[in-house]
Amino acid sequence: MTSRPTLHGEIRSYFETAPAGEIEQIQTIDKDHGHLEIRTYKVSQNVARYGAQRSYPGAPRFAQLTTIAMVESHIERGGKVETEQRSYISSRALSATEFAEATRGHWGIENVFNSILDVAFREDLSRLRKGHGAKNMAVFRHFALNLLRQPVDKRSIKHRPERAAWNPSYLLEILGPVPC
Repeated sequence: MTSRPTLHGEIRSYFETAPAGEIEQIQTIDKDHGHLEIRTYKVSQNVARYGAQRSYPGAPRFAQLTTIAMVESHIERGGKVETEQRSYISSRALSATEFAEATRGHWGIENVFNSILDVAFREDLSRLRKGHGAKNMAVFRHFALNLLRQPVDKRSIKHRPERAAWNPSYLLEILGPVPC
């Protein structure tokens, strides 16, 4: 049985061995909520090996690729240190600073979205773990959340489902006009 390398593994290996002139990097330090997080953002535009040529049979081709990047996070919390590496590819040429802003912005949006789902639908309390139930309910919750965002009023998203349950006209406002 042959082992096929993964893109993440290839990118990680590249950043471990690449000459310093090919890599731009910055580091950020966040200290809050009882933990210290040090992130190192690495970016390179040396992407020839990931372009149209395949490095092994079945490898994906990325004809528009201009940037490969990696984030290494070291989180110190309660005397323990956790390390995580995430790799990224982009069709946009990014500096290390732009890459850091983009990844932090993405996770900020993701965290806000997930907290809304948890508050409005108590998603973290769901016991669905097997089969397609969890994915189906995630689709349903996203659909419902989008409907709850439609009304222009001062009620919080958390209180809108309860109001809709007690007030049929408000429920119809959330559901929108009925097509004829």
